[in-house]
Formats: sequence, C-alpha cells, structure tokens
Amino acid sequence: MRSIALPDGRHLVVRAPTREDVPAICALYERLGPTDRHRRFFSGFHPDGEFVTHLVERDPALGAMLVVEVGDGEQAEIVAEAEYGLLEDGDGELGITVDRRWRGWLAPYLLDALLEVAASRGVPNLRAEVLVENRPMLAMVRARGYAALDTDDRCVLDAVISTQGPVPSWPAVRRGPRVVVEVPGAHWRLGPALREVGVDVLGCPGPRGRPDDCPLVRGEGCPLAEGADLVVHALGADDPGALAVLDAHRRAGTRHLVVDVRRGHHAHSLPAGAVEIEDPTPEEVQALVRSLLDLPDVGGRGSAQEVRAAR
Repeated sequence: MRSIALPDGRHLVVRAPTREDVPAICALYERLGPTDRHRRFFSGFHPDGEFVTHLVERDPALGAMLVVEVGDGEQAEIVAEAEYGLLEDGDGELGITVDRRWRGWLAPYLLDALLEVAASRGVPNLRAEVLVENRPMLAMVRARGYAALDTDDRCVLDAVISTQGPVPSWPAVRRGPRVVVEVPGAHWRLGPALREVGVDVLGCPGPRGRPDDCPLVRGEGCPLAEGADLVVHALGADDPGALAVLDAHRRAGTRHLVVDVRRGHHAHSLPAGAVEIEDPTPEEVQALVRSLLDLPDVGGRGSAQEVRAAR
C-alpha cells in the first residue's frame, strides 16, 4: 500500500480493492467520456458490477488490480484503477483508468505501484494496446523504455514495458524464433514479412538520439538483444544514436545482425559479420531470415541466393 498526504488535508492511498469497492469502481468507469471510454476499452463498453467483481476477486496467480482512494477520514472516493491479467506467454495485459480531475502525475505513480506488484509475482512485462492518438499513455510507456509487438494495425501501439528495469524482456514462454528490430517508432516496414516466416517480432525504438539511454551502449547488456535469435538494425545513419548502437553490437559480438542500410549507413560502419540489406522485397528478407535461422521454406517464395545481401 502507498499513501500520500495531500496539501488540502486529505490522503491519497493506493491499495488492493475489495468487493465493497465494486460500486465505486463502476462509478469511476461511468464518469468516463466517450473518447476516454474508447481509449480504455476500445469500444463504448460500460462495465457492470459482474465485470468489475471479476477484476477485484481475480485469482492472484492470474492478475492483480489496484485502486486509488482519496479521502479525509469520513468520505472517500476512488479516482483511479490499474490492473493486469496474465497472458498465455507469461506477460500481463495492462489497463489503467484515471479520473479526468486527477490526470498528470497520478497515472505514472499508479503504474509504478502495479509494476511492483507484477514483479513480485514473477511477471516480467506488462503489455498495453495504446491508440496512437492517446498521447498521455504513449508518453507514459515511452518514459519507461518500451518495445512494441509488430502488428498490422498502425493506429495502435502494442507496447511492452518491463516490471523490473528500463528495457523489457522477451516473454517467459517461448513460442519460436525471436527477432528484435531496432527502428524509429518500433515499427519496421518489413515487420509483417518477418511474421509470415513464423518468428516473433519485437520492435525497439532505440535510444532516440540519446545513446546513453541504451543499456547495450552503456555496456550493461540488453535483454531484448541477448534473448533474440536475430537482430535487425534499421535506425538509420541520421539517428545520432545509431552508430553507437552498432558499435555496441560489435563489442557484444551479436551473432546474427542484419543492417538496413537504406537510410545512409556505409559498409565501413558495420560490425564484422553483419549482413547488409538495401531496399529488399518482403520475399527477399524472408529468404534471408530463413537462411540465417535455418528455418524451413514452407512458402517456396525465394531462396537465400536471391537475397541482395553482402556479408
């Protein structure tokens, strides 16, 4: 539990909810306007008591919920909630709601508390589908160092944040080969082609011009890169942090490194053994990934010899 004394004499408390809180949580949801409701539930959904009771009384092994209560000892009001439900791969799916009157510092404060709970229960990451129009939520996940699942919907960022550090890790449950793509915005133009090969793809936006923000550059290691079977570097030479990241891969001896040179890299800046690609077709990048990871060519749409790449 967290508690803060507010300047007006009231106290703000972050705690786990009980069944008695269900009506107040429903009331919090009912105060949402249409835009906020859509951002929270991706629909016009109005949660009822049965739905909220499920969140409140969920098995701790399957998720957790926290609420923020503000009161003066006699009257109290729930002004925010945050919860996650456990996903099949071991990560948690995040949802958060803050009353309009309390937006600003409270959401990050509440998220920090929920991340602590998730970490204590062995959940490595929390994931949130965030509409790109939802700038406050985007700013919050970016401030924590996020990665993103590659999806076909460019109106939604499927963000992944760590419960224990500045960089998320791969899920605890491994489904197949893993590819991390270092690219601005965490979406690579050929991400869909990679997924068609049968690999899991996570996008990392890189240090965003501040090399020291990258743990790999700092020499601390990166759980995404270390846990990947292949790294695609597509930050581009116009990114001030790009060369620093490439140099960090050189020092770390990243085994399978593919560099998209379309945006100005030159061969002399590439780590030894890196594969250079420039404007490949989806079929060509698929053939390259199959070759590097020794994956079967089930589609018959190209071979490694057809890839315009130079080692």
